[in-house]
Amino acid sequence: MPLNRNILLLLLLLLLSAGVVTLRQADGLKGIPACKGCNVIVISLDQVRAKSLPCFGYAQNTAPNLCRLAAKSHVFTNAYATASRTLDSHFSMVTSLYPGTHTMTLPYSSKLPADVPTIAARMKQEGYMTYFFGPDWDPHLPLTRGLERGFDKTFAADDPKRWIEAMDSLATLSGSLKQPAFFFMHTYMAHEPYIPEPEDLKLFYDGPDRKQMNYEELCAFTYTRLTSIHPELAVSPAIPMYCDKLTAYQEKNSGSFNDFNDIYTVFNDKYWHQFDDMPKAEKARYTHALYIAQIHELDTELGKFFTYLEQKKLMDNTMIIIVGDQGDEFFEHDSYSHAWSMYNEVLHVPYIVYVPGTAASRSDKLVSLVDIMPTVFQVLRKNLSVQVAGIGVFSSTKHRMIIAEHVSDGALALRTDAYTLIRRIAGESVKIELFDIRNDPGEQINISKDNDTVVESMLREYKELKKSFPAYSNTADPLPTWLKEEDKKRLLESGYF
Repeated sequence: MPLNRNILLLLLLLLLSAGVVTLRQADGLKGIPACKGCNVIVISLDQVRAKSLPCFGYAQNTAPNLCRLAAKSHVFTNAYATASRTLDSHFSMVTSLYPGTHTMTLPYSSKLPADVPTIAARMKQEGYMTYFFGPDWDPHLPLTRGLERGFDKTFAADDPKRWIEAMDSLATLSGSLKQPAFFFMHTYMAHEPYIPEPEDLKLFYDGPDRKQMNYEELCAFTYTRLTSIHPELAVSPAIPMYCDKLTAYQEKNSGSFNDFNDIYTVFNDKYWHQFDDMPKAEKARYTHALYIAQIHELDTELGKFFTYLEQKKLMDNTMIIIVGDQGDEFFEHDSYSHAWSMYNEVLHVPYIVYVPGTAASRSDKLVSLVDIMPTVFQVLRKNLSVQVAGIGVFSSTKHRMIIAEHVSDGALALRTDAYTLIRRIAGESVKIELFDIRNDPGEQINISKDNDTVVESMLREYKELKKSFPAYSNTADPLPTWLKEEDKKRLLESGYF
């Protein structure tokens, strides 16, 4: 007689919670949190920046549930993304490599080299069941170009509501009843366009009411614009809603990054340009209020997910790492959105590590998204046995510097405890910015002209550091194909790519 679903779920939860929790410190690792045999959840909050969260210093209570968990966790207040783009940053999370090494920098074009280990593959080797919860079709999280490696099953579950449904459904998978589990979870709930509910916006904005476009209006504008240019690409007129039409258009006609980017650019530009009539200061305040109201909505769903984990007793034996892949800019440097920026407001991300049974802590140690995999193995007391660019964040080891790279358009950011250096190459032009982040955390005063020695030292240190990174036999050309060969040669010889 087959077991019913509730009994299977109970067995799953009992076996997961029986997954051998060892909270005592192992020999030689005194002071480092331990959770032997624990389940592991890594949560990526797309476009959530540290600067807008109360547990990272923001004045308004935008994320009470996330910060309630942070109060029981190890919080790293000086953590940075490896790029301000979803693709590049996420592959740094799963490989513990910087973008110039993992080479996943061009949607539709890049493919992870076959010999680059991923965290899911390594966890599977350690006897874990492995699950991905996120979008099932997304060129920035491509489940056909290397991200899928090592996962036993992927779920189309791209927000915390769906995570609960997906975890419940695991009771129907017989293999999940026997082993500890690793989950990688992603959500776009706080991603632009920011269209929160009016009552949530009122929590953070006391200015006059302003009508803004909703999703259907944005979809209608985008679809109409695209099909006016390419009428032959129109989808069935029987599809009633414009967002459904746009989805069908995208699935039918988006076969390259340029195709996808055309759709995204029309949609995104229309969203942002609706605020052009506002004075700059008010536009910054209003658009940021829309953003943090949407973070608040995400936080409400995160709270339900954390409650679910508590009810199922999974908080007792599950390590949780929560990070942002990048943030957004709200005119701090005279622009908006994120994909071009290398400044702190975009690259400074939340980094929260929950380890059951250990005392909470806060650290200003310089850490990076490349540190996720070694930190998981450090806490599980397992040998990582692969060469990576990251460190276990609880160890005494420190980064010489951390890096953000936009390989495809010649941008680089280097950060130490004292300085940020941003370097951009555009044709024959080279632009250098240097900021004293101890005295200028907002990165407003470029001191590079008076500090040649610091600039040269940081770039030299970067070139030396790159030599220590692992090399892979089939690493793809990290530079875009449209560059001239002589320009590629010059950039590669410079040591920056």
